[in-house]
Amino acid sequence: MFCTVLVLAIACQKRNTLVKKSDQNTNAQLLFAKSKNKSISTIARLKYLDSALKSIPGESFDSLALAILYNKSYCHYQLGQKDSSHYHDKGLLKKALQVDNHFYAARSSKDIAIYYDNRQAYDSAFFYHNLSKNYFISLKDSAQIGRRLIRLGIIQQNHNDHFGAKETLTEAFQYFKMAKDDKYIAAVYNGLGTNNRKLLNRVDAINYYQKAIKTSNSKNDIKAYQNNLAVTYTDNGDYHKSIGILKKLLADSLLNRNSIRYARILHNYTYASWKIGASNIEEPFNTALQIRIEKNDGRGQIASYTDMAEYYMAYAPNRSRAYLDKVIALSKRLKIPKAETDALKLLMKISPKNNGFKSRYIFLKDSLYDEELRVKTQFAKMKYDDNLKQEVITALETETQLQTAELFKQRTQKIMYLSFSSLFLFIGIVLFFFIKQKHRREKLNEIYATEKRISQKIHDELANDIYGVMTSMQHSKDLEKENMLDTLENIYNRTRDISHETGDIKTKDYHLELKKLLSQYQTLETTITVKGLDEALWENIQDYKKIATYRVLNELMVNMKKHSKASLVALSFERQKKFLKISYADNGIGMKNIEKKGIGLQNAENRIYTIDGTFIFDSEPEKGIKISFLFPIDTI
Repeated sequence: MFCTVLVLAIACQKRNTLVKKSDQNTNAQLLFAKSKNKSISTIARLKYLDSALKSIPGESFDSLALAILYNKSYCHYQLGQKDSSHYHDKGLLKKALQVDNHFYAARSSKDIAIYYDNRQAYDSAFFYHNLSKNYFISLKDSAQIGRRLIRLGIIQQNHNDHFGAKETLTEAFQYFKMAKDDKYIAAVYNGLGTNNRKLLNRVDAINYYQKAIKTSNSKNDIKAYQNNLAVTYTDNGDYHKSIGILKKLLADSLLNRNSIRYARILHNYTYASWKIGASNIEEPFNTALQIRIEKNDGRGQIASYTDMAEYYMAYAPNRSRAYLDKVIALSKRLKIPKAETDALKLLMKISPKNNGFKSRYIFLKDSLYDEELRVKTQFAKMKYDDNLKQEVITALETETQLQTAELFKQRTQKIMYLSFSSLFLFIGIVLFFFIKQKHRREKLNEIYATEKRISQKIHDELANDIYGVMTSMQHSKDLEKENMLDTLENIYNRTRDISHETGDIKTKDYHLELKKLLSQYQTLETTITVKGLDEALWENIQDYKKIATYRVLNELMVNMKKHSKASLVALSFERQKKFLKISYADNGIGMKNIEKKGIGLQNAENRIYTIDGTFIFDSEPEKGIKISFLFPIDTI
């Protein structure tokens, strides 16, 4: 009894715990839903998210809790609280890794990488971009994989690993689609242009910048790429080409005259103009510099001070030296040793006997070389580790595939047996319809041959015999015989008409035969217009289809003459891929009920159906008749 009571107590406790957890999750879902209300403030959203997160048990961290953390990070970011956002991103990544949730692991590591990007902590940024890329690979999110590769390439570029950057950027291409991702494809071209420029491969750099300009649909991005292209022309000594591009950019009325971009373009334009001997250089140089100072553009200030030092070096060395001192101070503050070496190179030209500049230059060059080598090795190792992991994953997948291959073998054999059976059945059905179509075509040819034979027989035998009787009776003057003669003449005329109706139709020069037919119905009262009826229209069309078409058109003309009272008839002929279409329209009296077609129109419709065609008839009272029919050209 004691054991029974104990088991029941434990069961009730577990049930109560499950109910409690279910209630807590429901409460969290409701609070999370409220946080998504767009009409409330970001701070109010955060309060709902905090309450939702607190209502979830700490040991029960599911996808809902991950979603709440992700939205908390975003809200902090929206409020400009980037450190708080970063804190929650790191917590989200930790939890996502614990529960093996690749979706949030990919997004949190991406946001962490961007945080480090903005703080120029490029080692950490590279690590997290690379981590994010790997999780996006598992999610098969091609666009995000490509974007992470672009960021990795830019970090390598900023660390002077230009060969590695080119390799990474080139790898990004395969993950973008031309129509959908033109912005990122253009960014890849721009990155390849910059790295080739840094490697002094200016021809390729110019080619890639031009591709970026052509690919991008963003006016702002295009301006940046055009500026980069102009700078490359300046590096190459093509100052006039550079000035032509930059001058157009400066003339753009939409360009903000107090922006970092304007300062960059103005500075580059002034530098290129100075190189071809332009005067009034100081004022635009200073204008660009002042904008860069106001906007706290450290890298831009370094460029201004360096180029202005080069400008003043020949006739104002003290001023030049002062600018270079500022370059060195900024480069140390921003941790850009490459800028300091460029400044020291100019200082050694101004003061060639100053050994301090030389010693510092040599030290920095050695340090830069060591740092670049360290960074290249570090980046290469990360990529190698990734490849190694991917090989292990591939090997495991291969092993799994080998283990399951035997299970699929019998299934594959069954599928093959069914496939062959289906194939034989399909071939049988095709042969059946082929023979059926061939038989129908032979029957049609036989019908038309019979018509021709009857026509010949009527013309050669019956009509001629009647004409002989008429001839023999011409000498009689008896009144009764004269009546008989008139009767026989009427019979002769009718047999001749029958002969003409069922007579031989020429299928050679068929377009001329149709024109001859249609011309018989052209009168002063009725005008017939024909479009598209030429010899090429009837190439590769079987004779029995030509004969059917002739009969139908003849029937339409007879119907028009007898009933329509039309003064205008329009016919058009055209090929539509594997079909021939013929359209008929007149301005006659039309029909009230198109369902009650006469025998002639019904016969015409049936003739079209016998050659696998379609026949469309439309008419309204006082609005004439419209008919279109088409049939396949290459039916078996």
